[in-house]
Amino acid sequence: MKRQLEMSRIILLLGIALRANTQAPVLRRQHYLLEIDNGILNNVKPYPQALGKDVDLSDLGLRSVQKNAFDQLVNIKSLNLDNNSLQELPEFVFANLTTLQALSLAKNNFNTFQNNFVGLNNLKTLNISYNPLKHLRKSFFFGLTKSTEIITEGNEFWSISTELFENPFLREMEPNHQLEFDESPDKNPTLRNNDDNLILDDNLKVKICKTAQGVVNTVEELQTNETLSSECKQAGIIYERRTLVLKNLGLKAVQKGWYKLNKYPFNSIDLSMNNIEEITPELLNDLPENLAFVNLAGNKIKQLRRNIIENNYLKVLNLKDNLIMEIEGGALEKTQLSGFFIIGNCLKSLSFASTLPITLTEMIASQNDIEEIPENSMANLKNLVYLNLAHNNITELKSNTLRGLTSLQVLILTDNKLKTIEEGAFKDMINLRTLYLYRNAISDLKSGFVRGLENLKDLNLAWNNIKKITNDTFIELPDTLRDLHLDFNEIESLEVGSFVDVPKFTLSLDGNKISAIPRGAFNLPYLHELHLKNNSLQSIDGDAFEGLWRLRRLSLNANNITSIKKGAAKNMGRIHLLDLSKNPIEKLENGALFGLPKSRGCFVYLSDTFLKIIQGGIFDDV
Repeated sequence: MKRQLEMSRIILLLGIALRANTQAPVLRRQHYLLEIDNGILNNVKPYPQALGKDVDLSDLGLRSVQKNAFDQLVNIKSLNLDNNSLQELPEFVFANLTTLQALSLAKNNFNTFQNNFVGLNNLKTLNISYNPLKHLRKSFFFGLTKSTEIITEGNEFWSISTELFENPFLREMEPNHQLEFDESPDKNPTLRNNDDNLILDDNLKVKICKTAQGVVNTVEELQTNETLSSECKQAGIIYERRTLVLKNLGLKAVQKGWYKLNKYPFNSIDLSMNNIEEITPELLNDLPENLAFVNLAGNKIKQLRRNIIENNYLKVLNLKDNLIMEIEGGALEKTQLSGFFIIGNCLKSLSFASTLPITLTEMIASQNDIEEIPENSMANLKNLVYLNLAHNNITELKSNTLRGLTSLQVLILTDNKLKTIEEGAFKDMINLRTLYLYRNAISDLKSGFVRGLENLKDLNLAWNNIKKITNDTFIELPDTLRDLHLDFNEIESLEVGSFVDVPKFTLSLDGNKISAIPRGAFNLPYLHELHLKNNSLQSIDGDAFEGLWRLRRLSLNANNITSIKKGAAKNMGRIHLLDLSKNPIEKLENGALFGLPKSRGCFVYLSDTFLKIIQGGIFDDV
């Protein structure tokens, strides 16, 4: 019995010793005792009759802080947690520090704050410098007052939410406004086949037989167990597309009657990347009814002669990347083409267009050397929907150049040398939706240059030499216009009334030389996006954005804006994104962004600025 009592006493003493060894070590610093265990701050306790009002907890290697660690601190004025390894803090951790005036969290690893500043009603300075904070999100700074100055030096912010200081416990009161605009995109014209339901037997095999000189004798079915002769080889087939593949076989020509697959529903034949120098009657004229698409891209064809091609079944002819310098008038008039592609050839004129078949709906003649479009040469193309003449040498559009294109929906004239567009040049294009004129040499826009474009939705004039926009430059734009691009011109000034009613979705003026915007320049009540990136603006004048009642995105990045004064955002009540990136802004004062909605999903972008100070009332009427 005695022995059992001694053992119990030993066990009790060991337990006491173990508990003593597991207590957090106590560190003395100035007037305070610190309980720190493995980088965790458990408690800060002042000495009896401590007079110090400043608590320095910097350089302690702290990784986290317990929620009640500061409960015994009373009437302190400053708390320094600099240069630790803190990533986040418990909610309401400073709630009892009601007399605190300065709080420093600099040089830690914070990337978020959640209800950390509640109760700091007398805080004058919050230092969050040199933390990996990228986004100042909703309610990060809830609890801070308008008197708080937030030092942000050394951070690289990307965005600030306009709800940065808002109470996260309040329900969202603002309804989620939907765009009043129909944003369904226009569908580009497509070429459809009436025999899409036909299926090609995937057991079918095809052989091509040709001479050593590259002349095709026959293309016919390869029978089961048939042995191929030295002159023949098996051809490729893309069954799901019903395409016969004869590309890159060194072919130069074909004999009459070469195609012997009439009973099979091939839709297209690929003869690209061969050595064909001439289109002969034998090549195209005897093809069957279902074979509608012929691809002759990447050959050596130099000319299309008249009275050669006679095929009413041919719908699409691709002659991309040949050597064609001339298409004789009438060369394609005995076809019923809907698509004609002559990209990357050597054409200098579109005079042949006057004899193209009236059935044509799509033509791409980009990357040629076309210098002119003869007047009235397009007048016969009543059904043309898509015309691409990009990357040519066209210098002017006269009033009758594009006459007759009443069905055209897309016109692309990018990367030409256009200097002059006469009034009425587009007057017949009542159905045009998209007009691309970017990368030309246009310096002057006559007020009537868009006359007749009753249904235009997208106009792109970027990368030209336009220097000035007056109040009558775009006076004849139709009410249907959604998007207007004037990026990277030489525009230095705008006038009152420069933009009235249209565009209705996007106006882009990036990359110009605009240094000031007069009040009334934008009377665009339906506009959703305004882009003014990379201009010469030095300040934000709130009156400049009067008349933009539905604006949701404003890009002012990469200007020379150094400060933002109260009133700058007074006409930005529906903005969801304000981009101020790449401006030399050092301070956001109280009231600077008053007018922006404090609503879900509303942000200010501030990447690559010099922002050092944010005051607590930047979104308020202070």
